[in-house]
Amino acid sequence: MNNIGVLLLAVLTITLNSCREHAAHEPHTLIDSIQQQGTKLATTDTDSIDTDALDYANYYILILDTGYNYYQLDKKMYALSRALSLPVDTANRYYDEEKQEIVLSENDDDEMYRGQYFPRRFPSIALSLEYLDVYTDTGHASGKSLALLSGIFEHKPGADSALQAIKSAVPAAFVLPARVYVGCMH
Repeated sequence: MNNIGVLLLAVLTITLNSCREHAAHEPHTLIDSIQQQGTKLATTDTDSIDTDALDYANYYILILDTGYNYYQLDKKMYALSRALSLPVDTANRYYDEEKQEIVLSENDDDEMYRGQYFPRRFPSIALSLEYLDVYTDTGHASGKSLALLSGIFEHKPGADSALQAIKSAVPAAFVLPARVYVGCMH
């Protein structure tokens, strides 16, 4: 494991196991519309579950890149996985050329979502390709806009620490506050 990977894993372990207050960092953005609009979330360090709507959670998404070309982002994802010693989690999904979408395998255990997109929705540390509009409520992300994620965090300090650890290898990385649906999808 290289130095950046070791550093990132150490920072993530420390931040996931503690709940310290951290000074707010300047916002980091990649997409102009998100930079202007942001999201409608309060970026506090309170519990991640919204008590008004238990089917939603306020999370912090660490995004390494965005774009519309699945194959370019996929290639970058695997290169970053090797360089940073971070796992890739495809969740048994692939890019279906005919549908021009990321979908679950046709023989996936989940009969209801076979051949359809099923988003990553819970806190974890792994690289994956997702549709950006799953994590934005501003209406500025096109349904086909993709995001290369490296983590979903419950608390802003953890996301900010992970961002700082990865920033030297991926200068354009940023944290996106997101209101994510975590309720039952069956």
